[in-house]
Order: sequence, then structure tokens, then C-alpha cells
Amino acid sequence: MKLELAIVEKEIAALLAANPELAEDEALRVDMIEGETDAFKVLSKLVQQLGETKALVEGLTNYQQELITRAHRFDRRFIAIRSLIFRLMTIANIRKAQLPEATLSIKASPRKVIVTDEKLIPEGFWRVHREIDKAGISTALKNNMNVPGAELSNSEDTLSIRTS
Repeated sequence: MKLELAIVEKEIAALLAANPELAEDEALRVDMIEGETDAFKVLSKLVQQLGETKALVEGLTNYQQELITRAHRFDRRFIAIRSLIFRLMTIANIRKAQLPEATLSIKASPRKVIVTDEKLIPEGFWRVHREIDKAGISTALKNNMNVPGAELSNSEDTLSIRTS
């Protein structure tokens, strides 16, 4: 594909160099490129590859979701088994069990903070997350407001592909 693309690029460059009037008439330029080069054949192949790649991405995304679902099932199983072990040891009043596979023990966990009333928590115990409001800056700049440290980028061309 790289070789075909390189050949088509050279063909187009030669065609445009030999016919400078094509720079001003887009319809004529497109017709000439289509008739005199393999550009549209290469474009068709590229669009096919785009479709195949998109299908692969979608397939892998679906498969990834299936694996995530499976991992969640195993995670729930893991939690359920741990819970059963804890329950059995608690009912039997076993604080430590040395087995060939593992040593199981029940011990007190560290104390946790429980917030009973957020309004009473002193200011020094609060964290604030700061982030730039790009949407707000964009709106301000588009309304010709000055925002120090920010500016709008130049517009860039983008490719639009409609398949249906």
C-alpha cells in the first residue's frame, strides 16, 4: 500500500505540474486525477482498511467488555469465599488457622474516620480540586473577551467520512 501511495503521489504531482489550470477548478482537478491516476483506487482501499480497522476495534472492545464482566464475576466469587472463611472462623471462634495452603487469621482492622456532620469539619481538613474551565475560556474568547494566558487556536482541516 505504501508503494502504491507513493506512486499515486508522484502521478498527482506530475499531473498538477503539467496542468497548472487545475489549481483553480476543483471539479476538473478531481475528474483529471480520477481518470489519469489510481488515486481513487488507493482511496477505496484505504476506506476498506478503515472499515476493517473499525470492525477490529469494535470487536476488541466487545471482547474486552466480556473479559471485564468475567473479571467482575471472579471478583464477586473471591469476596464471597473470603466472607465464608471469615464467617466460619468467627462462628467457630478460631482466631488463627495454619493450613498447608495458607495461614488464616482474624485481627482487628485499623480505626476509620466516620464523618457525622460535614458542616462542622474545620476548613483545614478540606481539599479543593482546581482545574481549568476550558469551555468557559472558549466561550469568553469567542465573545471577544480577554483571558490572560489563553487564546483560541487556528482552525484545522479535518477529514469527514460518510459511509451511509
